[in-house]
Amino acid sequence: MANLRETMERELAPRRFSLLDEIPAKPSLRPDETANLLGCSEFHIRHLVEEGSLVAVDIRSAVCPKPSLRISRASLVAFIERRKTV
Repeated sequence: MANLRETMERELAPRRFSLLDEIPAKPSLRPDETANLLGCSEFHIRHLVEEGSLVAVDIRSAVCPKPSLRISRASLVAFIERRKTV
């Protein structure tokens, strides 16, 4: 009976949401993907890249000269860790 109670309490307990668990397991993300994860605009993500809070690489090519940023996953994880509050 006690085991059932402990199991029910554990299952019904509120779970802590971790944004880090939501980051896709790939080396880099597009600005729109990053914005969706952080709940902000793509413009804000580009601003964070410009100020150096996030590290990104511009992968534009001669075929497509339009800027095409990719934010490194490691940079995003570090950014989230720096802003964590307990």
